[in-house]
Amino acid sequence: MTLKKRPACVLDLDGTLNHAVPVPGGAAIRGRTTDSFLSPETLACLARLSRKIDIIIATGRSRSTAADFRAAFTRWRIRIAGWIFEHGAAVQGRPEWTRTVLAGMEIDRVRRDLGRVIRERGMPIDDTPYVDSHDHTLLLSGKGPLLAEHFIACAAGVLKDDFRSIVGRRKIALIPKRADKFAAFNANFGTTHFLAFAAGDQPDDLTLLRYAVYPLTHAGADPVIRRYVRSRDGYVAHYGGHAGTAALLDAIKGRVLREREFSLPERKPPAGPRLPVEETTYFRPSKRAYLDRLFDESVVPETCPETRFLERLGERLGGGRSLVLEVGMRDWGGEAKPLKALLSGFLPYLPLARWRLWFRRERRGAENLADFRAITRRLGGMAWLPDGRPRFSAPGVPGSPPDFGPPEATLLLFDHPEDLGAWYTAAMPRLITRHPLRPGVFWVNPMYLKISGPTPGTCRIFTDQAIRVMMAANVVDKTDIEIAVSGFRKLRDQADALIIAPRVVTNPSRNRMIRDAVSAIGETAAPLSKIGPKDRPGVIVVDTYGDLPGLYAQCRFSYLGGGFDPRKRGFDPVESLRAGVPVIMGPLCDYNRIAVNLLAGTGWITRLEASEATASDMAEAVRRRMEKKPDPAVLEEFFRRRTIDSLQVALEVMAHLAGVCLKGYLLPEHRVFPGDRILSSALVGN
Repeated sequence: MTLKKRPACVLDLDGTLNHAVPVPGGAAIRGRTTDSFLSPETLACLARLSRKIDIIIATGRSRSTAADFRAAFTRWRIRIAGWIFEHGAAVQGRPEWTRTVLAGMEIDRVRRDLGRVIRERGMPIDDTPYVDSHDHTLLLSGKGPLLAEHFIACAAGVLKDDFRSIVGRRKIALIPKRADKFAAFNANFGTTHFLAFAAGDQPDDLTLLRYAVYPLTHAGADPVIRRYVRSRDGYVAHYGGHAGTAALLDAIKGRVLREREFSLPERKPPAGPRLPVEETTYFRPSKRAYLDRLFDESVVPETCPETRFLERLGERLGGGRSLVLEVGMRDWGGEAKPLKALLSGFLPYLPLARWRLWFRRERRGAENLADFRAITRRLGGMAWLPDGRPRFSAPGVPGSPPDFGPPEATLLLFDHPEDLGAWYTAAMPRLITRHPLRPGVFWVNPMYLKISGPTPGTCRIFTDQAIRVMMAANVVDKTDIEIAVSGFRKLRDQADALIIAPRVVTNPSRNRMIRDAVSAIGETAAPLSKIGPKDRPGVIVVDTYGDLPGLYAQCRFSYLGGGFDPRKRGFDPVESLRAGVPVIMGPLCDYNRIAVNLLAGTGWITRLEASEATASDMAEAVRRRMEKKPDPAVLEEFFRRRTIDSLQVALEVMAHLAGVCLKGYLLPEHRVFPGDRILSSALVGN
């Protein structure tokens, strides 16, 4: 006979149940710098609720720092069925869970190594105040989130990808990756309980909210939490603070009384949207501000590496005759452009080197890499050695030549935080970053290489030069579709035709939304693959790969999508700029801030600053831009300065392979960790 699971209500403490505003008749919760308070309404409602349903507390606090809560709950006769501490790293009475979380991890050694980083760099961070109170997470005290983000970047070699971080005004929490509030609930209470209700206010509570049948929060919670709970049709109290907490507890109590019997699996939570992991962890405001500062402070080299040095390095390496260079790529979409730029710096000096491409397995893309010919087609002549043999292999791709053997160096073109983990902040502002621990491994930032990439190909639709065309590229969501399609209707005085290029051409639901939006303005969406030489469609939807660069050349202006999506955070404007076409885009630009920052105020890139910008805002921006067209000389100078990037990557990697750069970085402006600068004269020495 299967034991029927009982419903559980899992609640966060800080910011969800207690708040900073003092309230008479409640309970004071001591803090290291400031106190917080539980209101009498919250305590009374918890007492009533605990008699109807099992309450489990899941908190970032440790057992010792939760002492005031435990005392208050006892005094108010609130029954707590279980305690999950330290962001899910510990469970009361279940030491085996902590051993699972910390398996293979020496928390005391990590603590000592972090202290060494703090002292060596002279950081005003205190690593002592929480040593005696937290056993399974690392809690430090710093002044301000930018300092915290800088510390996390500098400590990447210690943290590796084993920890996630939470940054506050004063605290820096470093949490083992296996620690998770829902994971702790499921492993320790999942055999007897199911997650009926969950209430939280911060991104660390997201997994609880995701797996809860009914998620709740209040108006004072993090915006990410409020959006997620609304997307699940959960409950968001109209108030924050004590009033919001009392309201959400009343909502739970009312639902418990209405639904006397809970069941599983009939009440499994709906699939809903994916958790906004990138937004909450990698793109929190403090990290965005820190990355922006790093980009602003990074020195942009204005001199090109001397080709004579590169020639001597190539001679020393025998033209690459015995070399195998490996390139790690996330997929075969946007990364094909930086790969071409990367090769343009290497092939003149290492013409005989063999290259192996490898991709994140789940990102290979059956449409792009169903056959190795997709690679040779996109790379053209670069795909073959001078004697006609294949220059590349791609293990796992059908039709790939045999593996060439172990690589002498690995160049990672990953530009996504999921791929870089703890190293993301350190690597993203720089063209090339040498891994400080693994020899022969380099991160090469694709954003820089896209700027220095080759010019687009040609794919003409309109032979009449007088036809005015608008491009909407990398369209990802309803906002992009509305701005593109409705904006086109408003811009008939500026555009005769619209080309829509979805981010993924095979997404059926997105393509359906595009067709419906186009139909709503009285047009028909014509697939690019079906257009004949005499057709003159008003709206074209790109449904092929590899044609977008050439299509830009026929456009007067571009709307670039992804700038309103907190997961995508903007796309690359360079293809449009390469064709001399000005870009209008949304406010988010984490993945393309190089071009956006360097061309700010020139007219070549215009950001719609408001997060709720509309098609009318886009149309107004286009008209302003068309009345006063940007200066082509500015764009020409922008690209001229960036074409040196691929040569700089070749210089760094070839010097490493030739043994003239044993430590540190060749280019001081790209140095992240301490190391010696290698002077140009060393490259031609014995």
